[in-house]
Amino acid sequence: MRASKKLIAPACLTLCALNAEAGVILLYHHVDVNTPAITSISPDQFDKHLAIIEKEGFRVLSLDTLIDNALNGDADVKEVAITFDDGYESNYLLAYPLLRKHAIPATVFLTTRFLEERAPLWTCRVEYAVGRSQRTEARVEIEGTVVSGTLNSEDARVELLRRLKNALKATDQSRLAEYCGSIEDQLGVRLDLAGDDEPARQPLSWEQVSEMADSGLISFGGHSHRHVILGRCQEESMREEVRLCNDVLRTRLGDAQRTFAYPNGKPGDYSQTSHEAVAAAGFSCALITVEGPCTVGRTSPFGAPRVSVSGDTEPWSLVGRLVRPGSNAATARTED
Repeated sequence: MRASKKLIAPACLTLCALNAEAGVILLYHHVDVNTPAITSISPDQFDKHLAIIEKEGFRVLSLDTLIDNALNGDADVKEVAITFDDGYESNYLLAYPLLRKHAIPATVFLTTRFLEERAPLWTCRVEYAVGRSQRTEARVEIEGTVVSGTLNSEDARVELLRRLKNALKATDQSRLAEYCGSIEDQLGVRLDLAGDDEPARQPLSWEQVSEMADSGLISFGGHSHRHVILGRCQEESMREEVRLCNDVLRTRLGDAQRTFAYPNGKPGDYSQTSHEAVAAAGFSCALITVEGPCTVGRTSPFGAPRVSVSGDTEPWSLVGRLVRPGSNAATARTED
């Protein structure tokens, strides 16, 4: 399902980079044309992003190098790092060839249960149910709050999906599976990855991860085990989520991974307690999704900002923002 409203996040990334005192960490999710526009970019558009970044003289660094530069006071305004959240197979099938073409490094943050059990992310379950349902309306109770809406137009589906996701992000995370089941029952559609060969919803395989890691171009980090919102978890559950995540990464990749990205990553989704849990699990850096450059004054190892990139920006619009760094850029809000 695609959102009908066009977004212009790439303009924001350009403006932030040119006006910042330090580099920028870019955040992508899907590289695909069959997923929600708010978290997606087409392969052709992604290729154009990489080309523009090169043309405008940005230095694309590994995430580790950019973070170290920011913390050590050695950052430069034209430094960029590229990241992907969740661990979708399209990152390998569609993004990785383009990264190799441009010889540009990137970091992919993995939701480890997604890969280990090939169990669909709760966000994908809800997107699939809302996008594929033949019902005309829905009414679901989530922790005492009724979320209802029609499905008689694309805009109505986008709005219902937004409201359902927001309600699920704010709820008791131990009940996510239960509430997703209720939504699927109400809408009469259930996602089964075994019967769905679209890479848009499929996770990476560990063989694909290994191949990308061996290339030296792609690194990996943690994104929790079940894609829960850590700030909505009880402390014991929070610690278990990040510990399991890095344990799986250590087993599969041979070493504990340094970087972690908070699911959703907005204020309230992380805290000092979650930072401590992330550190205790063996991670030494955590990224959020609060928009902004990775400035030394704002960055700590546990709370590095990123600039979310998604939507249907036309190339001329992105180029226009590159050549007019003093103009006002709209900021797009991405989820998950």
